[in-house]
Amino acid sequence: MECIEETYQINLKYAGQCSDRIVNRNIAKELYGRSKLVCISQNNPEKIIRVLKEQFPGLEHETAIFGTGNWGKELHTILKNCNIHISFFVDNDDKKWGYEFEGTRIFSPEILKEYQGYVLIAVKEHQEEIYEQLQKYSNANLSVGIYEGIWEKVIEPGGNA
Repeated sequence: MECIEETYQINLKYAGQCSDRIVNRNIAKELYGRSKLVCISQNNPEKIIRVLKEQFPGLEHETAIFGTGNWGKELHTILKNCNIHISFFVDNDDKKWGYEFEGTRIFSPEILKEYQGYVLIAVKEHQEEIYEQLQKYSNANLSVGIYEGIWEKVIEPGGNA
């Protein structure tokens, strides 16, 4: 984890030299936090499990991930490290349907109309649109959460794991 901390400090140093300092510092902070979250999931999964259960009650039973990009794959790794079963991925990109990522199949979001469990939205953009899409399914058995910002609840940059 020391290399993650060092990388963060270097990023902050150079971010201060850029024209858009605030944006670059926020990006460095987010990347640091998300990288550290993956490390914590390997070394201290109980800490992450506690935060996830507080934020998303029932997550440990049935969980799906909405999004198969970097955030979705990262969340998949974290949940696997914490021994939380991932039922499947969903994605709006029909070219991805039917494929797998590390043994977890990717489906159309339509599967969520009948799904009983949690779906975590793990995308950087269009979170609100996806949330609204899921609300239109009128599935009372579907719980929805958003992955963004979870790392902040587990660890703050410069803090201890």
